Amino acid sequence: MHQALFSLVNDVEIAESCSQTLKRIDQLLWNRTLLRNASTWDPYLRRMSGYGNAALDGALMPVDPLVEPDSSPMGDLANKGLMITAETVVQTSIFARTPLQVWARLHSMIEAENSERGRPRHSDVVEDPLHIGDVVPHEFVEGRLNSLVEVIQDAQLPTLFTAAIAHAELATVRPFTRGSYLIARVTPRLVMASRELDEHGWTIPEFGMHLLGRASYVRALGAYRSGTLTGMREWIDWHNSALLRGALTCEELTKTQPVLEN
Repeated sequence: MHQALFSLVNDVEIAESCSQTLKRIDQLLWNRTLLRNASTWDPYLRRMSGYGNAALDGALMPVDPLVEPDSSPMGDLANKGLMITAETVVQTSIFARTPLQVWARLHSMIEAENSERGRPRHSDVVEDPLHIGDVVPHEFVEGRLNSLVEVIQDAQLPTLFTAAIAHAELATVRPFTRGSYLIARVTPRLVMASRELDEHGWTIPEFGMHLLGRASYVRALGAYRSGTLTGMREWIDWHNSALLRGALTCEELTKTQPVLEN
């Protein structure tokens, strides 16, 4: 897996997609409103992302992200999305060293009452709210995760490329019986922050994914699962589009949400 990725990095279309998205993210990171008022914007944007993450698994995305989830199964799902997104703030430095530890921590928050919390699955029975289908056999989960850690920690691989691969691998492998998609979608945030690209999470990546919609998300993951160059291009382009949508939404919010100004 690792060696094959280097040929993808040098693909002209993939490189251009990552380069253009990176330029737009860099522009957002110099937004004066965000820089002056990070302490008020950061929690608001994290809640948008947390709700957006859960919405892709079926939870309700509220009009106001500051409202609390209701008491229901979907409310519980929304709360899990909010919790693990908030947890990334304290897990970023740990993720740079030991991604496996962070994924285990996030899963333990999702499955607080499960004796298998924080542990990769030992069967091929998984919860699949996106109905993607075939799962990687449990015997191969550990090897795939270890290979993914090598990818994440390879500084030669561009950040946005790495974030896209990490997301798709976790969503494909689904290392946990429940909650793998939630953890997969928060991982690009961790990759970018750990590489000091977007330490505040202002690109609100999970919300950008939500804006592109569940149907397009499933199609893009299917393209990745095909293993073809065309499929990889489609996935990375989709992933960069999600980051771009998140960044543009954040920028627009700074113009329309004066209540968050200090």
